[in-house]
Amino acid sequence: MNGRVRLDTMGEIFRRIHKLYCALVRFMGLPDAYGIRWLVYLYRAARSGSALEFISSYREMQCTLSGRAFAARKAKTLASIRRRPPSFDQARRLLFLTRHLDLDEAFSASLWDLLRDQAQQRVEAGVAPDWEPRVLEITFQLTPPVVPSDDAKAYECAPGLTIACQEFAS
Repeated sequence: MNGRVRLDTMGEIFRRIHKLYCALVRFMGLPDAYGIRWLVYLYRAARSGSALEFISSYREMQCTLSGRAFAARKAKTLASIRRRPPSFDQARRLLFLTRHLDLDEAFSASLWDLLRDQAQQRVEAGVAPDWEPRVLEITFQLTPPVVPSDDAKAYECAPGLTIACQEFAS
């Protein structure tokens, strides 16, 4: 498990996070209120069906949830997007964050396929302009990660972004 502890119950997760966060707050000399807000945010992100909150806290959940619980949460997020397609702006935000936060490729690709298909369906139904799928594609392809998930990927980012820009320019 690479030194990471896998936890299955939400209560245990939040107790552990709260303990670590309180130690950080004390170390930094911050008021206790920050710890409470953080716990409320993580609780809402873990319990809600909101794709935006899940993607925002993806890495934290990946480190704390068991493999099975995390896979179930990813599937639940994709299913909720399938049931209630997001607006164009929400879809663009989701794709941006997925790439910006450098989430795993399989999840990113699944989300991209789903949002691209939904945008194309809106265009075919005549309820969206023709350029929507293209803007989503540009957002997905040209958003570089802020902090790549591993060192090897860090060296691939700049050349990959340059190639993607050249492809879109031609």
